[in-house]
Amino acid sequence: MDEHRHDLAIQKLRTNRKLTPKYLETLETVLWQQLGSHEDYIRAYGDKPVNQLVRQLVGLDKEAANEIFSDFLNEEKLNANQIRFVRMLVDYVVKNGFVENNKALMEDPFRSVGSVVSLFGGERTEMLRLMELVNGLKTNAKELEDAS
Repeated sequence: MDEHRHDLAIQKLRTNRKLTPKYLETLETVLWQQLGSHEDYIRAYGDKPVNQLVRQLVGLDKEAANEIFSDFLNEEKLNANQIRFVRMLVDYVVKNGFVENNKALMEDPFRSVGSVVSLFGGERTEMLRLMELVNGLKTNAKELEDAS
């Protein structure tokens, strides 16, 4: 997959943009014809969407991740541990592409500063806004751009 790192489809995923059906088809061709078969993919990854798997493999661009969370960091009145948590979250999505399961936000490395609930539970609006950003990353990795 490394030799395809600069393909436009992968660049779109790394910058948190949805793919068009045509770009998805390009990724499927790479995975199912150049790197293996569709059957190999199903055996290894089940029904995980191709675009979501590729985002996990290539991660998210650091600049794109910072941009996604910048308004949250700038607009909310966060304490030092909350800011540290969000910065850890940025590092996590840069490496992993998105948060697969929100339970991860209550485990290491996050628990070293406190879980998302312990840090943001008292500020329900802040926590909901943060979770919306987190879930949006996963959604953008999976959904396709509207062709119309």
